[in-house]
Amino acid sequence: MCSSDLFQVVDSEFVPVNGNGTYTTPTGFVPTTASNANASYAWSAGFLATGGGNNASASSTNEPVTVTQASPTLSTSANPTTEAVGSGSLKDTATLSGGFAATGSITFTLKSPSGATVDSETVTVSGNGTYSTPTGAVPQTTGTYVWTAAYSGDGNNNTAASATEPVTVTAASPTLTTTANPTTEIVGSGKLQDTATLSGGFSPTGSITFTLKTPSGTTVDTEHATVTGDGTYSTSIGNVPQTTGTYVWTA
Repeated sequence: MCSSDLFQVVDSEFVPVNGNGTYTTPTGFVPTTASNANASYAWSAGFLATGGGNNASASSTNEPVTVTQASPTLSTSANPTTEAVGSGSLKDTATLSGGFAATGSITFTLKSPSGATVDSETVTVSGNGTYSTPTGAVPQTTGTYVWTAAYSGDGNNNTAASATEPVTVTAASPTLTTTANPTTEIVGSGKLQDTATLSGGFSPTGSITFTLKTPSGTTVDTEHATVTGDGTYSTSIGNVPQTTGTYVWTA
């Protein structure tokens, strides 16, 4: 076997001839580079006559062999597949298989529910195997995010692209704890007030509504506090109790 432009011999094999017939290379050769526009593999065969001189030596013309690039596949696995907004990083893992001594790179791309690219990371490929995003991205909005991965290919390997990998980003689930102040009061005396602490939200806005009910279940105070992030919020007015019994705050 030889290259048609450089004539570099990469395989040479001999078989004994015993009359007319068909003869085959005993071993063959595994190509380590793909053909290109300027070079291809080619077989040639030569018959060396020996003995009594009844046959002249003979040789074949070059027989070209086109060696194509390998066609690897790329499969991905998102981690996690569900995450709360503003919480942990979204990451992706891609497995390259079917390549031949693959080099080049894999580019991971994460798109938000609006289709905007929010993360793009590239890793170097050194053979078939599993590759991951080094950093990932923390989602800033709820909805379905999508990972894709693309392999660049090289001289011996075609490019490859993964299927889309969806990730569901849910709303944060904050908690609200309250503290009544005071917890005991004399009828008609000081005001009853309430304080609420909001935690675990992701840049929360909106409002907190405080409601105070009398022992009979009647609402005697409703107040609203504007929320500007996690933190502690309180009633601004409160209520002076007019009857004895157990009052109840909710927020």
